[in-house]
Formats: sequence, structure tokens, C-alpha cells
Amino acid sequence: MELRVIERTDTELRIEVAGEDHTFMNVIKGALLQTDEVAAATYDVNPEQSGGQTEPVLSIQIESDADIGPLDALGDASRQVQTTVDDFTSAFSAALWDFYQRSFSIHGDTGRYLEILIDDWTHPDMKQYINSVYSILSYLPVNG
Repeated sequence: MELRVIERTDTELRIEVAGEDHTFMNVIKGALLQTDEVAAATYDVNPEQSGGQTEPVLSIQIESDADIGPLDALGDASRQVQTTVDDFTSAFSAALWDFYQRSFSIHGDTGRYLEILIDDWTHPDMKQYINSVYSILSYLPVNG
């Protein structure tokens, strides 16, 4: 993923997010819209209506009286997505482990079955999604 700032003011940010599609863009837009300081968050991936642009462009507008800027809001939203992914990973792994224990205590099988299941659920699309969130976080300033 490559990020390119198109326009940045105190209350607005337009950033090109190269290499992403609707899957990632919808998630980050949704997280932005859950941030109190964000007045609007949209993205555009339609090159015909965007003057030939082929990569998604994320637009963020912050409330005029907000204490944070649009880049900080993007950082907050990215961290929230990462927290959600981490929580899901933990819950899914726990459920998978529970399934494994119940299934193989009944059938008596042993071996690498759990490892195989975990490898299957970490499909390349999920890995790419998680890496995309990390990429955004690596570009953002650290608060504090």
C-alpha cells in the first residue's frame, strides 16, 4: 500500500490509497465515521467520474471545533480497526481451540489439525487486510 496526500488542511484530508479496493476502503471509512470528531468520510474508486484516477481516494472532513486533525482521526480509526481485528483473531482462535478440544476428545484424533485450520483461516486476503492496517499506522504520527 502506498499513501499519497492529495490535499491537507486543518479540517480536511484527501489521500490516495494505492493498492486497495472496496473491502479495505469500506472498513476504514466505517471506522472514521464512528470517530466523534469526523463530520464526513468518503472514498472514491470510480475512474470515470474522477478524471481518470485509478486508485481509491479517501476524503476526511473534521468538525470545525475538533481537538484533532484529519490525520489524527485517520490514525485513531486505523488503530480501532486493528483492535477489532485483534479481538476477532483472539475470539476466533479461542473458538477454534474449543472446537478442536471437543472434536478430538470425542474422536481421539491427534496431530496438527488445529495448526492446519489456523493456517486456512489466515487466508492471504485476511493477511493483506491486516498488513494494510499496519501500513496506514506506520505512516501516522504517534500521539503522546
